[in-house]
Amino acid sequence: IKKYGASVIALLTGDDIPELACDRLKIAEKILIYLEDHGIPKDRVIFDCLALVVSAMQDGARQTVETIREVKRQFGCPTIAGVSNVSFGLPDRKAINSAFLSMAMGAGLDAAIVNPYDESINRTVAASSLFCGRDPQCRVYIDMMEEKEEADSPKKDTGPKTITDKIGDAIIEGDKGSIVSLTNQALAEGQDAMSLFTDTMTPSIRRLGNLFAQRKKFIPHLVAAADTMKRGVAVLDPILKSSGGIKNRGTIVFATVKGDIHDIGKGICVIMLANYGFNVIDLGKNVPAEEIFTAAKQNNADIIGLSALMTTTMMQMKIISDEVAKNRLPYKVMIGGAVVTSTFADEIGADAYGKDVGDVVDITTELIEEIRNPANKQ
Repeated sequence: IKKYGASVIALLTGDDIPELACDRLKIAEKILIYLEDHGIPKDRVIFDCLALVVSAMQDGARQTVETIREVKRQFGCPTIAGVSNVSFGLPDRKAINSAFLSMAMGAGLDAAIVNPYDESINRTVAASSLFCGRDPQCRVYIDMMEEKEEADSPKKDTGPKTITDKIGDAIIEGDKGSIVSLTNQALAEGQDAMSLFTDTMTPSIRRLGNLFAQRKKFIPHLVAAADTMKRGVAVLDPILKSSGGIKNRGTIVFATVKGDIHDIGKGICVIMLANYGFNVIDLGKNVPAEEIFTAAKQNNADIIGLSALMTTTMMQMKIISDEVAKNRLPYKVMIGGAVVTSTFADEIGADAYGKDVGDVVDITTELIEEIRNPANKQ
């Protein structure tokens, strides 16, 4: 914990779960003394105040709210609770969960273990935040309601959709079942294969990235969309090859850095870039810097893309960025991953930073533009 500066979630329980708030607070005090004796300050401690089952321990469940209030008052530590525990064994659990969450937030609850896709929970958090000082000027609540209104309003009739509209929709919605027949239909109707790729399919991937950034689409959508486009491109491929193939937009060597074995996000980036027309060399995960530079040289790369999901491996990115700068190597370096920030990218001298996979196409396109037309760099 001390080595990595981690926080600790501490459960307010011993051999048994105390019902009374005063007994849970005694446990909290013991935990803080123990941790402080080991050099871990209380600002790294998050107390799980233990939401008890209201159907079996009605007073104990009420005491959880009091525990949250007193932990905040006496120790100033953040609190967390697993909300759905309270409703076990009762009907209409969502109503009970929402009522408890609202009361807990009023007592000072900082975080909750909940289903983030549960609309009733989201509404409860938004509404309760109005009374807890967490939503100045009610902007978050208003924006949430406006989005819901927009989603619930009847769609405007834009007339019949063209075949290219249907192909674009199929990619964005990840409709793998229809993309092959739609692409074949478009070709049969006289659509140009290259135009389908450049003017219909690739803009759909970029639009999907924008929707992901707005949190209107999520990782599963990106995976399904990438696979859908891959199937559509496979239909076009024989025609494109006979006419010279898809123009290579640029070459990227992509890797998860040495010591890091996570590559789901990186894998999605690779698929999206390949679908967009980039030549992507995927080196996999846990890749040493020497291998990355060898691959970049062998493939005449424009960009080295680096991913890391562990704080312990981030500095591998600095090693590579420093080597590029020191030896004036002809590569742009772009970095990303869950633990990576724009500040870190600036500190190590990386050329670009991607907040998430939704950014990767735009960022890569901009870097290639800088390489091809350095005079246009702002």
